[in-house]
Amino acid sequence: MTLIETIESLAKMPSGAIFTDENRYDQLYLISIANKFRAAAIRKDNQINKRINTISYQRFYPRYVEQEQYEWCFYRFKCPAPINLDDISNGFRFIGTINSSKTFSVIKTRGELSTFFNHPVMSPSNSSNICALYDGTTGYWEIYAKDNKLPKRFVVEMIMYNPLDCPEYNMDFDDYPISEDLRMEMEQMVFQANTSITAGGVPDLVADSMDVQQNPRSKRQ
Repeated sequence: MTLIETIESLAKMPSGAIFTDENRYDQLYLISIANKFRAAAIRKDNQINKRINTISYQRFYPRYVEQEQYEWCFYRFKCPAPINLDDISNGFRFIGTINSSKTFSVIKTRGELSTFFNHPVMSPSNSSNICALYDGTTGYWEIYAKDNKLPKRFVVEMIMYNPLDCPEYNMDFDDYPISEDLRMEMEQMVFQANTSITAGGVPDLVADSMDVQQNPRSKRQ
């Protein structure tokens, strides 16, 4: 089921805490509701079953932009916001070379950089001589290399909070990245919230609150 089909299904729900006769025709609003409850359904399933269906992941190819670089020791790459799977984990699954032959070491704090650069195992011949730090506040990956051979091309496999942030994704033709059973769970969660007195109680599902709406359609036709 595509994103268009998903929001058309949601728009058929009766008026309530989420839907009114006015906003049910607002495409951006419907997309934001779908994304919010998709993230909630994936998060709930992960917490219960400790697994993520691979259909939820998308591949993103960060673009090197010279004007965004201001430090000689690392490269910065803008990246879409992942969902929060729990209080400590986000939706990143893989970051590394495009052919997946090498995985970058992911660090969570800049304090870990000294350990990375000084660790004896991290030799230039080791596949882990490149490390990556995601700054959720700015939405950038910072890429470091022990041998200073910084890559300008790599891939990130992730669960994007907004699937439309993937340039290759087309809401009219591509499947909405959620499994069929979780799509049904998502619609049930929307229905329950819509029929409640107030539409609240959904946890923060965007990594570092980077809930930014983008153009609803990709450029691909």
